Amino acid sequence: MRYSPYSKEITAIVHSRALGDLVNVVHVEPVGYYHFAHSFVRGNWANESQSSFSLLTKSCQYVCNDIDILCHWFSPRRPARVSSFGSLQHFRKSAKPSAAGTATRCLECPLQKECAYSAKKIYLDPVAGGNPGWPAAVLVDGVADIENITAALQSGPYGVCVYESANDVCDHQVVNLEFSDGSTASFTMVAYTSAICERQTRLHFTHGEIVGDMNTYTVSDFRSGKTTRHVPVHETGGGHGGGDLGLIGAFVEAVATGRQEVLGTDVGEVLRSHLTVFAAETSRREGRVVDCVAFEKEARQRVTEMEASAVAP
Repeated sequence: MRYSPYSKEITAIVHSRALGDLVNVVHVEPVGYYHFAHSFVRGNWANESQSSFSLLTKSCQYVCNDIDILCHWFSPRRPARVSSFGSLQHFRKSAKPSAAGTATRCLECPLQKECAYSAKKIYLDPVAGGNPGWPAAVLVDGVADIENITAALQSGPYGVCVYESANDVCDHQVVNLEFSDGSTASFTMVAYTSAICERQTRLHFTHGEIVGDMNTYTVSDFRSGKTTRHVPVHETGGGHGGGDLGLIGAFVEAVATGRQEVLGTDVGEVLRSHLTVFAAETSRREGRVVDCVAFEKEARQRVTEMEASAVAP
């Protein structure tokens, strides 16, 4: 996320300290109701034993998108303590409407017209309307036409009722962070939204505020009383608000010039973002506030012990 034009503009304001010190951030990742059903109920990241917990797969693959950008904005301050809460609230058999009866697949279900998560609505109807792209396109190797998509829904995992699927990951989670100087951030990942991954963020400074949604952002300066609206422009064709193209461009330039600083980060910073996500999940599972410094120290000690064990005769 830090490589999109939107994020880069906000980062420049944060690090310039034009609005004073960054004290608090409220950040929301609206996964999207049908996106979550596609990717985290029926799809590749539905089951923790086969992939990982959703805070890592959604919010690290996409939160170390989110946790990373928060850490980047607060840098050089580091996460000191983290707490987290969340669960699988809805996508489970106990929530299945009784009127669905014994149906286990959407195409045989009497509620497919009423159900928000109907595979017919998510995949077949868009294809019939002339849109063979995501998410229907990932169901088949060949052409995403009505015949192929129908066949996939009749036999594959994407046609299974969301209340009958083998998913077990959280469909909502909150993470609370305290940084080394006492500043704070809260992050929410939630499935039940109409917006699809259009993050909503409020950054609170000692002398101003930034409010954005990945497409536009407003800057309010308390001292001048002035509020300005900004609309960053990015090239079409790149996901994450242009961040995908920005990341690839930065990587290619760094390799071509041999300059690590072009990336704006290093592996140590990336590792800390991931460790923060693991610390948050530990908090959720164990019901306690986790000390991030102690958590990293313990993780490094375990790695050292594993390395020593691997080379021992």
